[in-house]
Amino acid sequence: MNQYEIVFILNPQQSAESKLFEKCQEQIKSSKGLIHRTEDIGSRDLAYPINDCNKGHYFLINFELEPSELVNIESLFKFNEAILRSALVKKRTIETEPSALLTQTK
Repeated sequence: MNQYEIVFILNPQQSAESKLFEKCQEQIKSSKGLIHRTEDIGSRDLAYPINDCNKGHYFLINFELEPSELVNIESLFKFNEAILRSALVKKRTIETEPSALLTQTK
């Protein structure tokens, strides 16, 4: 299994009703993946406005998953209008410590 990290930013007005964070975790678990770190980082200022939003609600998930199952995770992000930005990155090592983004926000 490979290690991955997903970071996504939701529109703050739609983040309360969006269950994307929970859906993503459920999809990873149902695909027999292992979740190492989940962070609901909270609302932060964006560097530049995206879709007339100056703030975004940040989420981060580190997990292990078979590469063939990654398509199921990516499909959650494809047509969701609440997402301002998302990034899926393959990692070399497992990360379990709090992220720098979380420590800066708290």
